[in-house]
Amino acid sequence: MEFLKFDINKCVLCGVCVEKCPFGALTIEGNGIVVGDACRMCGLCVRNCPEKAIRFEQKAKSFDKDKWKNFLIYVEQERGEIHPVTFELIGEARKMAVKVGYQVNCVIVGGKGTKENAEKLLPYGVDNVYVYEHEGFEGFRADCYTDAVADCIAANKPSSVLIGATALGRSLAPRLSTRFHTGLTADCTTLDIRSNTDMIQIRPAFGGNIMAKILTPKTRPQLCTVRYKVFSAPQKVEPFGTIEQMQIADEFMDEIGKRYTDDFSKELKYELQFQLRGVLYRMEEEYILKPVLEKYSREEIMAMPESFRFENCDYYEEYRKLLKQYSWK
Repeated sequence: MEFLKFDINKCVLCGVCVEKCPFGALTIEGNGIVVGDACRMCGLCVRNCPEKAIRFEQKAKSFDKDKWKNFLIYVEQERGEIHPVTFELIGEARKMAVKVGYQVNCVIVGGKGTKENAEKLLPYGVDNVYVYEHEGFEGFRADCYTDAVADCIAANKPSSVLIGATALGRSLAPRLSTRFHTGLTADCTTLDIRSNTDMIQIRPAFGGNIMAKILTPKTRPQLCTVRYKVFSAPQKVEPFGTIEQMQIADEFMDEIGKRYTDDFSKELKYELQFQLRGVLYRMEEEYILKPVLEKYSREEIMAMPESFRFENCDYYEEYRKLLKQYSWK
């Protein structure tokens, strides 16, 4: 695997990484560790190495474009339903896929009911839907979702990954970009693709005064987030795609669980703050907070989220559930 690098000066061949790998991708051969094709970049070896001798690394010329094919759409779920931006991403990906002969695939991560939502994607002309369904994925947790989507990317090697520019997408996309050492273009408003599979990503810059054209020619996958309500959803077609239930190793989920069983760290507090703010942003988008916003600024609302009681607000119960779930004030 070209992304996983071992420091021979630090590695003592203790075998911890081999033992922790849930996919059996690591073996000790001779005086070093050999990484097989089964590696999914889950990161367990990196986190568990006692000598800190393993790291992710991708050099500019260490990939072959011909091995990275197709589009991968991240399917966001909001309150048990597919976020509408997903269908817009599928429609735009289908337009580009025709030009280069690519497939349009999706990855969806979540708890109970995720597979049922995956079936709703097939009438929109997707080829494959990769489903990561597990109770450990109930509620968005950035690191856990990053591990799952990174697993899908490592296994399928998509040329381009499209993510909605929502509060959730803006948290997930940069983590994937860092994991694969590749470029990320945020808040795109126009997408196109060249014959050599380089995706043209256009977004406003300098306060909207110019439109920047951005390409990622030297790394894969190409990552971008796309603003909601910029593109149109595609027309439904006769379903022809397939749904693939991805196997999730017990060791993989155990490692995820360990991160959330201890007392809150700064990172976890930030994660909760992100989720609470996401709820508040959605309230604002639905004009539920209009009376409050007339009196208080966005910054004041963000600074004191527990000081309000939003009457007749559909999102308020979700807000309270988050506070109760994490017992944080």
